[in-house]
Amino acid sequence: MLARAAKYKVTDRDLSRLWIQHENGCAYCGERSASLHQEHVVPISRGGVDGIGNLVPSCPHCNLAKGDRTVMEWRLGKKSPRYRTRPDLQVGAHLPIGIMPQHDRCLTP
Repeated sequence: MLARAAKYKVTDRDLSRLWIQHENGCAYCGERSASLHQEHVVPISRGGVDGIGNLVPSCPHCNLAKGDRTVMEWRLGKKSPRYRTRPDLQVGAHLPIGIMPQHDRCLTP
């Protein structure tokens, strides 16, 4: 199920002020571009709201690279939580013997 964000009215005047505040450049890299995107700082899928307080201008490259990650996850190169795998399910994970007795022979080296 897709997340539903609180929706606030964002006017053209609001967006114009936002673009001027960022000097018509990307909020992340500063690139000035005629094709800036309205980027949600906190992604809608992660609980962000669809309002002016959660929007920044972003160049297409930064917006698409960030995707549905938070700014911190994107800057640190982390994957979005929906794509992370549980550590105990990764290949080579060390599981204690006895958790599933029927598979103990498979887990012993």
